[in-house]
Amino acid sequence: GFSCPTWRDFVFRGRQTEWFCTGADWMPLARWSCDPQWAWLGAETRKRAALWYRHELRPPYAISAIVALGARNRFGEEYNRGRDVNLALGVPGSDPMSGLAVRVMNAERTGVQVWHHGKLVARATGVGLPSGHSLHHNWFEVTAIAEEERLRVRFEGREVLDVALAKPLRTGKAGVWTENNSIRVARATLSLSPRQQNDATEPER
Repeated sequence: GFSCPTWRDFVFRGRQTEWFCTGADWMPLARWSCDPQWAWLGAETRKRAALWYRHELRPPYAISAIVALGARNRFGEEYNRGRDVNLALGVPGSDPMSGLAVRVMNAERTGVQVWHHGKLVARATGVGLPSGHSLHHNWFEVTAIAEEERLRVRFEGREVLDVALAKPLRTGKAGVWTENNSIRVARATLSLSPRQQNDATEPER
């Protein structure tokens, strides 16, 4: 990764000194079982697993990730029910749902959701992941723009939710997460406010 004064961009090559994982091992994994030469940072898990930015953040800030599903034999169900390419913000511990959770689910059935302290607070229907073969080649971009009392969610470059938070977003961890899934992360970008840009150390090169 490398940093500008308020912008940090990671493409996950080499050691992940600025990120750590919980719930599962995140490592370079092939995305397609039919073409194993291509690999991205990912996890295959039957439970909840997250990839966390190492430094706690306080709002305002934004986090964006380019994510996809892995085509692995024992996780083949994801091509029928694409879901859970998610973001977490303001998390105090290791459970992504204990803070502010953005869940990108199936567009036809569930849509894009925002959960705060374990409660569903907003949902956009008709947007989210497709089903079937269209999941095989596509990457998807999900972005959360956080203020203390407001969250905006963008999916594929389009704003899909603008949520007023009943409780202020706390300082805490931010990251990418999934549940019972096979996920790949190609890139993650953080946009920090000037007041907190010095809170995190410079990423190692």
